[in-house]
Amino acid sequence: MWPPTILALACLAAATPQAAPKPPSPSLDVKIERNNNTILTVTIRNTGPQDVRVLRPGSLLDSRPLRKVRVSYGGKELPFTGMSVYISMSDLDDSAFETLPAGSIYKSSLDIAESHDMSQSGTYGVKAAGTLWATVTDMEGLQTVPFESNALTLDIVAPPARLPPSLTKRGVNDYQGLPSKHLTLHQDAYSACTQRDLRAIMAAVHNCRNFVRRAKSAARCGGQSRMWYYFKSSNFKTRHYVKSALDEMGRICSQTCGEFPKVMCEHRTDQENCDPGTLALITRGETVIRFCPLFFRKPDRSSVRWADDQVSILLHELAHLCGFEHDYAYGKSVVHLAQNESVQNPDSYVGFARDATYLPEGDPACPDYPTRVA
Repeated sequence: MWPPTILALACLAAATPQAAPKPPSPSLDVKIERNNNTILTVTIRNTGPQDVRVLRPGSLLDSRPLRKVRVSYGGKELPFTGMSVYISMSDLDDSAFETLPAGSIYKSSLDIAESHDMSQSGTYGVKAAGTLWATVTDMEGLQTVPFESNALTLDIVAPPARLPPSLTKRGVNDYQGLPSKHLTLHQDAYSACTQRDLRAIMAAVHNCRNFVRRAKSAARCGGQSRMWYYFKSSNFKTRHYVKSALDEMGRICSQTCGEFPKVMCEHRTDQENCDPGTLALITRGETVIRFCPLFFRKPDRSSVRWADDQVSILLHELAHLCGFEHDYAYGKSVVHLAQNESVQNPDSYVGFARDATYLPEGDPACPDYPTRVA
């Protein structure tokens, strides 16, 4: 007969709920090769034993000129001049994914001259690097998969100068600044902002000021747990860096109408720039924020954890304008980033600002910060 202590331990183990097994991590390999002049062929291989679903919008598979490669010339990295897009993970369906069976490859073409100034003849270095979003199960199992390809050396002879794709579709004069309520709006064939649109945008700007003010206070002298949760450090250097970034976002939010970044409102989901799931986007060098139809279907503010609302979308785009070019993670995935990634990731600032606004530290109902934001 088993001793009572062993029986008690066995019963306790049987009664203890077991944690759900972690879904297997996707295994993807990325290679690039030169096709013609500035056009590359990108190959993504599923090196794992299971089929993988890779998210297309906002990734290396997206046909838009996003930040997919790093290009250097003369030993210095060239500025990125393409698009940065904000994707709503909650508004994606199966059509947003590309399925790669185990061992299979996916190929696409990429013209690096669409997002970098390669008008000088000479030798350029190119490497693809960034993050893919993939899953072997469903949306709940979506994981970030960092990638870094092989390096290429390209000898370019006087390639033709290129305009950003957005400027080939509209003239610069089609853009308008954020107007005061007395300004008569200019309507054009490309669905410029209506009065209703502008009221929503101006409300987001007002809310943005409040969000940033609270976030700056939290970065300057708030508790350590929130800083650790989003930025993996609470030392002076990290606090100063985060507050400086928020200072710049707040400066933009506080600008007068004539100084605020130009805005463009899209009202057709069939526009190339506003693919399904896209909330907003900017194009480097234009200082223009484009709001997609999905933006105007979101609430102005929402205290729901990880929700997309208009003020959060605006703050995300302002982070891009402040120099944070790459989206390492969206939504709740930001808490799994390394420190060097988190302080450069727009949605990390969005989450931090939302928590500073909606979950003030010291709330007696939430004594332990990491448990109340899970």
